[in-house]
Amino acid sequence: MEGDLIVDKISMWRVHDEGQRRSGLTIEEYCRRESLNFHTFSYWRKRIADAKPVSLSNTFIRVKESRQEPVAHPVARIALGDDLSLECLQWPDRRWLLDLREQG
Repeated sequence: MEGDLIVDKISMWRVHDEGQRRSGLTIEEYCRRESLNFHTFSYWRKRIADAKPVSLSNTFIRVKESRQEPVAHPVARIALGDDLSLECLQWPDRRWLLDLREQG
C-alpha cells in the first residue's frame, strides 16, 4: 500500500516536472504560480530523475469499467481500440505514453 502512495506521488510530481519544463518558467516562477514549495519540488525532481521507468510489458493493472458521467472534463483521451478509450483528468507521463505505444 505504501509503495502505491510513492508511485502516485512520483506520478504527480512528474506532471509538475513536465509542466515546468514546458512552461518556460524558472523553477521558482513555476512553484510560485502553482503554489508549490520550491524545496519540495526540487526534492521530487531529483527522485524522478533517479527513478527507474516502470515497464508495463509484464504488468497487469486491474481496471474497473465505468459508464458513469465523469465528474470533471478529461484533458486527454487515448483511443485504445474501436470501442475502447482511456480518459485522463491530467496529462499522463510522457514515458508511460511511449511505453504504451510500444506495447500496442
